[in-house]
Amino acid sequence: MCADKNVFLLPFAGGTSLLYNKWKTDNFIFHPIEYSGHGTRFREPLSSNMNDIVEDVIQQIESAETLEYFLFGHSMGALTAWLVAQKMDIKPKALFVSACEPPDCLEAEVYKKYRNDDALMRYMEAYGRASERQRTSKVFRKIFFPAIENDFRILSEYIYEPCTALDIPIIVLYSKEDTRMRYKVMENWNKFSTDVYFEQFRGDHFYLEEEQNRKRILWIIEKVMTHA
Repeated sequence: MCADKNVFLLPFAGGTSLLYNKWKTDNFIFHPIEYSGHGTRFREPLSSNMNDIVEDVIQQIESAETLEYFLFGHSMGALTAWLVAQKMDIKPKALFVSACEPPDCLEAEVYKKYRNDDALMRYMEAYGRASERQRTSKVFRKIFFPAIENDFRILSEYIYEPCTALDIPIIVLYSKEDTRMRYKVMENWNKFSTDVYFEQFRGDHFYLEEEQNRKRILWIIEKVMTHA
């Protein structure tokens, strides 16, 4: 087993491990997670439901054989990371949840309006997730779009199940400028751990892609890991 401090990074709905391509540090090891049917695993079948995604992530973590680890997830990745932490026998040392409302506040109905291809494509355009060239590409339509569509379907079917609070720190990262979220409900994360911290950023739903924000996130992770 590896005694180094490991951080498993979970991407947003439809995202790939490339989201964390620029995350580098000498102080700990990053493990960008790739969901089945996404990115480098595009030839594999897409997950049928949230439980499938969770089990797939758990297998990737367990295969790393690490003595201690931390979880970081953005948007859908944050929800997935929280569900993974609930199921793991060996809990993460800390959980970082980014741009994600608390599990009991997640409105699955919001995602149902994106079950229409045109609506989902407009959403991607609005958030800069796909250029016009990409949207008209046969490769995009055949490989990338189905993964995004499937993730949004899974989120639209998500049902929160009451659970006990985690006995680990949860660090909540969010932006008040994120129109995808209701920042006023973020304090509900306090229900999911006895040790919750909040870090506010500037930017839209994908604020973590900005270099200044990325550097601050890495600083926060290192600070938490130093005291874990």
